[in-house]
Amino acid sequence: MVIIGTYCLFTAGSITILKFLKKNKRFYYQTKHFTSVAQLIYRMKQNAVGLASICILCTCILVMLSSTVSLYFGIEDTITSYQQDSYYLKVYGYEDETLPTQKEFQSLYTNMQNQLQKNDIGIKSFIHTQRYGVSVRFQDNKRIITDEDSNDFIVGYLFGITEDEYNRAYHQNVHLKDNEVLVTSNFFQFGKTLDMDQKQYQIKEVIHQPYLLTNENPTAERNLIVIMKDEETIQEMMSIFFGDTIKPTESLSIVYNDQSKEKEAQDILDKCLEQFYTGLSSQHGDLSFYASSQYTVRLMLMELYGSLFFLGIFLGILFLMATILIMYYKQLSEGYEDQKRFEIMQKVGMSAKEVKQTIRSQVLIFFFLPLVVSVIHMAFAFNMITMMFSFLVTAGINLFIVCTMISVVIVAIVYAVVYAFTSRTYYRIVKY
Repeated sequence: MVIIGTYCLFTAGSITILKFLKKNKRFYYQTKHFTSVAQLIYRMKQNAVGLASICILCTCILVMLSSTVSLYFGIEDTITSYQQDSYYLKVYGYEDETLPTQKEFQSLYTNMQNQLQKNDIGIKSFIHTQRYGVSVRFQDNKRIITDEDSNDFIVGYLFGITEDEYNRAYHQNVHLKDNEVLVTSNFFQFGKTLDMDQKQYQIKEVIHQPYLLTNENPTAERNLIVIMKDEETIQEMMSIFFGDTIKPTESLSIVYNDQSKEKEAQDILDKCLEQFYTGLSSQHGDLSFYASSQYTVRLMLMELYGSLFFLGIFLGILFLMATILIMYYKQLSEGYEDQKRFEIMQKVGMSAKEVKQTIRSQVLIFFFLPLVVSVIHMAFAFNMITMMFSFLVTAGINLFIVCTMISVVIVAIVYAVVYAFTSRTYYRIVKY
């Protein structure tokens, strides 16, 4: 529809505007406007379709450049939003297997810390907890429901941590009653109680511990973490949604002091994990690991967005060259067509200054009209484009606005240089 509208605008709309200007006697009957408008009416009838095509091509260039540049330069923000800690590990067994003991896990964690310190990799934070998780339905971001017939809900994840685990991992001294909870979430709106259909828990405090909420489920937008008195209380709460005993998962979060050593740290931690898995798989059956780090995420995004960035720049330059060459040679061919007309006008009294002025205004409109309309297209499509790319880059719309403006400025500067060169060459052709 946009493409069809663009062709209609250039073929019909431009002629209508020019005819309106022609009817305006104050504007039309001036030396600098008379020849330009008369020439443009004649030219637009011939070149409207070509200008519309160039406008669409310019729009493609701006979209391609702004989007790929935004993706590439927003990599660090995307990494931070996806994973705040330097390294994250989750270990869990299948339903018919048991997890390794806390002693065995502690041996893994100690080995990781020792190996990192041995290689002079500073650790800012090293937190491991045992958690219980289940998928639940949230209503109005304020309530957890179990009604399967309800259509008014959103899906998210509920995680439970015991009081002892929380105190050990975060060096706290919290004491909770059976119906008391500590809570934190990236979306939930807390009141005085945590409502779960027929069950209610008193919220003692909404906590904001660093890295407590991160990476529980990187693909999920909605996570709710609840700290409760003991495992029995957690299992009682989880049974409302799952109907069976929930097996815990072991979670580890590490933050380095110096991110420049993240590759070396990644190799060390992978080796420790491989040794742990090899030593325990025979005793505990199949174990499943989920490991993620800012280093691996950065590599993945650099490969993907870096390739798109290269293609965006390469194709943007290619299309821009094609657009400029089309415009340049189109104007030169029309210059040879106009040679006789300008010769006649100069013979009847048109000065060299007026010829230059007419040529500049005519070439200016032909050059920059497609660019102006393409910028208008970008302005109206901006909201849709940012919504499409919000899942790929999380730096926000400010980065996309800056990249779009820079892309427009760069294209306009290139256009201006070529315009100056083209108008000068055009004048040499028609000069009498």
